[in-house]
Amino acid sequence: MSPLVSLRCRLASWLLDRRFDLRYAMANRVCPDTADIVLASGRRIPPIPLPAFSHIFYHQASVETECAENSLRTLLWNIPETDEVILYDKGGTLPASCFDLLSRQHWRSWAIHRELDPQMASYTYGMNHSVPMARAPIVMVWRSDYVYPKGLYERYTELIPNHDIVLPYSVFIGGPHVRANFVRDHWDKLDNYDPAFWRANAAEEYSIYESQDPVHFAVRSSVWRKLGGLNHLLWGYGWQFGEFAARLRRKLPARRVRYFDHAPPVHQNHASSLMVRTEGYTERKAQEDHEGRRRFARFLGGEHLFRCYEYKWNQKLPPIPPELRR
Repeated sequence: MSPLVSLRCRLASWLLDRRFDLRYAMANRVCPDTADIVLASGRRIPPIPLPAFSHIFYHQASVETECAENSLRTLLWNIPETDEVILYDKGGTLPASCFDLLSRQHWRSWAIHRELDPQMASYTYGMNHSVPMARAPIVMVWRSDYVYPKGLYERYTELIPNHDIVLPYSVFIGGPHVRANFVRDHWDKLDNYDPAFWRANAAEEYSIYESQDPVHFAVRSSVWRKLGGLNHLLWGYGWQFGEFAARLRRKLPARRVRYFDHAPPVHQNHASSLMVRTEGYTERKAQEDHEGRRRFARFLGGEHLFRCYEYKWNQKLPPIPPELRR
């Protein structure tokens, strides 16, 4: 507090307590302006308390509600009530009951956007739109077509203090029969996670690291901004992920990027999944893939560059030894 402002306020306060006719006129002359009183305090405005971690529960319209409900249940057994959860509802198909499941969270919001054109329906658009919404310095991404084992959150929070982005090494891609109802019928195998059961019912164990397809991760929001998120020029059928992973490897020191072993998340098949698509849907996705390849070739600078990129990308990265994924 400024000594002069404090002295003037003491004098004005003393005058206002007196009992003579000129006390108000004199107090008006002595008393500082309200702005001067506020600024003289010298106190900074404290930030409001924010959550330590934010979670993007990412849902797109092609994923059935039953898959999303299964997924959200496993998200809630992973995270504390003090964390922020954003239901990112791309296409606006989540029922209100999903938001009700978050009623005990200290921070929760439901973001819906309409898919007015193909770009807006892309995962690239959704990620670049949703991740910056998070209030916390650390953001975790969960997808509504996966169900998650317990303990994954603890692995994220254990590793992220010393890294910029942390990712599970692999996931299980469920076989064609692993739909929402199959997951519910075998919930005990998820609650008390049975890796042998899910491996037996998986079409493959898909390495996020070797494929350079960052499906799930925890990232510092400042690093996401620094990297610029996914490349929106490459929206469409998957090529944006490899490009993002390439920037990740080049712009961040290797020690700041961590892939880790954990009980793998399990992908639930749904209407747009590769294994269960109808013929018409498959044709449409094939066209999207073709257009995505053309966009990526233009981005790289020509077909010869894309051919070399694809040649090297198909070789995959060498696996990280298990002892380095702990």
